[in-house]
Amino acid sequence: MKKFNKLMPYKYFWLSVEGTDAVGKTTLVKKIEAFLKRQKKIKFAILKEFSNSKVGNLIKQIIDKERFFHLGKAHYPFSETLLLYTDFIYQFEQILLKYSEKDKLFIVSDRGPYSFFTYQFLRIKDIYNIQHPNYLKDWLRYIFLPLGMPNLTILLISPLQDIKKRIEKREGSITKKDLLFIDRVQKEYLKISERISYTPILVLENRNGKFSDVEQKTIKIIKEILEKF
Repeated sequence: MKKFNKLMPYKYFWLSVEGTDAVGKTTLVKKIEAFLKRQKKIKFAILKEFSNSKVGNLIKQIIDKERFFHLGKAHYPFSETLLLYTDFIYQFEQILLKYSEKDKLFIVSDRGPYSFFTYQFLRIKDIYNIQHPNYLKDWLRYIFLPLGMPNLTILLISPLQDIKKRIEKREGSITKKDLLFIDRVQKEYLKISERISYTPILVLENRNGKFSDVEQKTIKIIKEILEKF
């Protein structure tokens, strides 16, 4: 994947927290938010995985009924990808339009482009048996053209057994099929992190009982970024 320039003229530093289900993304974003609130003169915004917009609420209603987002009884992955993206870019535009073009903003997102590249790539490829996956990757990449790519991505990973235990504790159970899909997604995330060189991706492992290490490393990096902000 080649680098491309964003269309939006605003100045912002974008930190995206990525990973599969139950690796600690939302918890880490909350820790980052608490840290940023204690800083002086830092304008920041948090993009949640799904907003309270009409689109975001629709997606949340669907997800309450099933683990992986899909419309109705069958996947319509191209349509679903665009609907997910609509909510994401809605949040981005809503935040940026509150600030002037001269303001510099620190944005933190719970998920971002790499979630689209991994989850949606695998779903579309599986359902439609795509024979030229690079074309599919190009399409997924270019729908992010208005935003560009994150300045920094933190990719959280966890051993599959840890993920299984967390989901079972949170939701009671997980099917073997869903767990295998999560495993595929995590492996695809790692492939992307190895291929991309134009934007930094930091891989941090969240093993059970070691989340404080992930938090400390993340906050240390953010402090270094803010010193140059």
